[in-house]
Amino acid sequence: MNLIRSLFVTLVLSLSSFVLKTESHSWLECTDYRGQRNYWDANACQGRARCSEVQSKSAFGQDTGFNFKGNTCQCPYSKSAETYKQVKMAQYNPGQRVCLAYPPKNHVADKCTNAYIPDTFVKIYRTAKGATDDKFIKTYNHMNGQHTNGQVDYKGFQNCPKFCENMDKALCTLCFNLERNIAPGIYSFRWEWAFNDAGDLYSTCWEARVKGPTTSPTLPTASGIPIAIPQRNLL
Repeated sequence: MNLIRSLFVTLVLSLSSFVLKTESHSWLECTDYRGQRNYWDANACQGRARCSEVQSKSAFGQDTGFNFKGNTCQCPYSKSAETYKQVKMAQYNPGQRVCLAYPPKNHVADKCTNAYIPDTFVKIYRTAKGATDDKFIKTYNHMNGQHTNGQVDYKGFQNCPKFCENMDKALCTLCFNLERNIAPGIYSFRWEWAFNDAGDLYSTCWEARVKGPTTSPTLPTASGIPIAIPQRNLL
């Protein structure tokens, strides 16, 4: 009996050691995702992250070394001009609900894993217009809510409704609202995910061009006075 107990303890300690050495990772695949939220649709991706040429040519969630650990950017801003010759820069409208897409890489609390998969927070930042460095001055609140440890709630980073169908490469999304009064121009953004704790950070940076306000189309009336057609936000 003592031998069995000793073997059991050894096995538990070995497994614990393995878990402690296992690191999380993820990254943004799309910086302007306009598709349905259950399954990835590459045609619905209208923007990519900086320096993502190799990643964007690979399958969704495929490991190419693009994941970046830290609270800075995966590559310097100075490379952005070259980056967007190879991948598409997002174009946002003022007031747009911007949705981001990323893979779970096995880090979601669900029936196919367990309820105690950590997710400390996800944050979105942006720079001032036309900034030439990665100085982020604005923080956005995302719309997924905060995940509660010990629950299967698909909140925060874990908003991946078909996770158990593909724990590595299921589609996860997170949305935030851009300001209605944001000035036209190019901005840099950063997605930041804290896994185990606030110091366990994974980041992806990207640029987006914010368009100027658009004029509503008009139609003539019977009196000859045109009336404006209200614009709809399709997102």
